[in-house]
Amino acid sequence: MRELERRAEFPGVIAVKEAVVAYLADQRARKLSPPTLTPMRALLEKRFLPWCEARQLVRLDAVRTPQLKEFRCSWECTLLGHRSIKMTEKHYLPWVKARQKQLTASVRRA
Repeated sequence: MRELERRAEFPGVIAVKEAVVAYLADQRARKLSPPTLTPMRALLEKRFLPWCEARQLVRLDAVRTPQLKEFRCSWECTLLGHRSIKMTEKHYLPWVKARQKQLTASVRRA
């Protein structure tokens, strides 16, 4: 992590993979327990890095809020058992609309 901090003083390009490696090394240096490190490592190395590579996000400065929101959504979609955001939308949208109708009906009755 110190290397990244030094680089921040002298702007340059930091690779996403390099940032993940440095972050995890910093967490290990803080003596975090394996139950804390294991899911963190799995998320970053097994999900985030491949996701970035698939979108050709190589530089850390290319990963902005919209990309992080997309990553979060893609991660949530996989947890739901869907392979894509479109699949989640296809199944989730009717559910949302049905709930909205129920809520509107409840408000009218009140």
